[in-house]
Amino acid sequence: MSHDSVKAYLDEVTRLKEVYGDRISLYASMEIVISGRSGTVKPLFRQSPA
Repeated sequence: MSHDSVKAYLDEVTRLKEVYGDRISLYASMEIVISGRSGTVKPLFRQSPA
């Protein structure tokens, strides 16, 4: 997933929680591979979760 897609992904998880949250549990999750470039993902961890 590109950095530009993260907000849309989290927005969709939030939307689905609102629609189906009374029937199922939904969690936002990402696998992040850090290979010597951790500086590029650090800002994502500073943002508040959806």
